[in-house]
Amino acid sequence: MWHQSITWFDHYNTVIDGLAKQGCMEKAMGLYGQMVENGIIPDEITHRSLVGGFCGVNLVEEAVLILKEMHKRGHPVRNISYKFVIHGLCRNNRVDVAIQVLEMMISNRCMPDGAIYSTIIEGVAAAVIQRG
Repeated sequence: MWHQSITWFDHYNTVIDGLAKQGCMEKAMGLYGQMVENGIIPDEITHRSLVGGFCGVNLVEEAVLILKEMHKRGHPVRNISYKFVIHGLCRNNRVDVAIQVLEMMISNRCMPDGAIYSTIIEGVAAAVIQRG
């Protein structure tokens, strides 16, 4: 029984990750819902796949919701998930929200690295240049 649960868990994560990498987020979220309905609790890897997928198709606001869901469920959120979201927000000229995510990151005791600060700085600079 225990082995079977792990097998199904791995299958769900693998398929969700593949769908997310292909940009098929509606299908990935459908499978995520099915996973939860079947009593299989998504983990950090599941959520990180969804975050990366949403950022990849420029649905960064959805990725922010997944980050919040991760916190709500008590899953650790590592730099890579924040990095996906912050980069996506800055790429979409949403530096204001990127800074909020940075603040959320710090308040959750996840320390940003140089790449995250660099992304924020580049995003702010691009916004200033764009505004003229």
